[in-house]
Amino acid sequence: MGVAVAPHERDDSSGISRLTVKYSSGAVETPFRFVNRHDLQAKSNIGVNVGVTVGNRAFVYEHHVNPKGIDSILHTNDYLATATGKIESTLNRVDDGSLTVVYLKLTQDAKQGLKRDSTHAKEVVAFLLNIVGEVEADAFALQYDVLGPEEWAYIRRQSRPIVPVVDIGDSRMVDDALAWIPGESSSIVPFLGVTYASYRSAYLSYKSILASRQALHESGKGVMVLQALRTVPTSAEAFRDLSAPHYASFLIADAVGERYSLRIPPKERPKGGPRIARLFRRSELALPAVAPGTPLSEYAGEDAPFSGDPKVYELFKRTAQGLNTPEDWKDNRPPSLSRLHETINSASEYELMREALVKSELGAYMRQKRRLSELIGREREGR
Repeated sequence: MGVAVAPHERDDSSGISRLTVKYSSGAVETPFRFVNRHDLQAKSNIGVNVGVTVGNRAFVYEHHVNPKGIDSILHTNDYLATATGKIESTLNRVDDGSLTVVYLKLTQDAKQGLKRDSTHAKEVVAFLLNIVGEVEADAFALQYDVLGPEEWAYIRRQSRPIVPVVDIGDSRMVDDALAWIPGESSSIVPFLGVTYASYRSAYLSYKSILASRQALHESGKGVMVLQALRTVPTSAEAFRDLSAPHYASFLIADAVGERYSLRIPPKERPKGGPRIARLFRRSELALPAVAPGTPLSEYAGEDAPFSGDPKVYELFKRTAQGLNTPEDWKDNRPPSLSRLHETINSASEYELMREALVKSELGAYMRQKRRLSELIGREREGR
């Protein structure tokens, strides 16, 4: 088992490179976006038979450890079996040959309850490393600040690829990781992982990563952004509907994973009006709300994954035209269809992005995505 990252073409103006990521059962090229449990649940919710990990060939599973989980780690004899069983049951639903990454994440509440060098903290981190040893996955992501010299000595002995994940909001931690990671074997650390924040919220961290990106690529390492929001919260009205997984890939991410939240977000209601759906816009790499009466032609050619099932196809047509019925919303089906629509169509957009890199035409590709291009240009210039 192992992961090897090799760089190819590079766009000098943005620092984006095409990387080949080889793993035990195949290879995938960057930039790409991970599929996650949201996508598998969306597929089940609308009952459509589409292979969501076939085109993307990359899946990330987030395993959250909250204070209750810590209590179970410390006091429940069979909790390792429970935790590994839960992870494995999801990974078994992923298509064969996909790149699989398991992100073992202590929640903020859990981290606050543990002192870094306390006996309990060491037991919890040892438990996470036990999961690494028990579960079959191509790589594991662990928070950088919970891993000390003893943990890294163990990781090097067992030779399973680890993605250390740094909080992008802590610029000093980012700089520390960037100074250390290039000297680490790429077979052990194939990616630097960072959490997601907008450029304006983590300006110094972005500068450091952008300055180090080429050296990371040349040392056989990529940059993995995890926990990107599906839309970008911003006060700039013109950019409120951008999709952060795509935004992140133009800034620093070779591979990007969307946040998997334990909490159900509040229903989206425009000032108490009817619920509205969002559908991915390939022309902008955005996720705007669908206005009632939108012509179906706006999504021409994007219905193929849903056309095999008449009921799902009718749901797609109603969603694309902003005409969902109260019956649709009873099972929350429009958001599920929206997620699958974006997952499928964004996979082909990443493919176009890679083709543009090969042809040295990424700048032209990016200019086609006008709103995204304007926002990234403005933020790169610090305005």
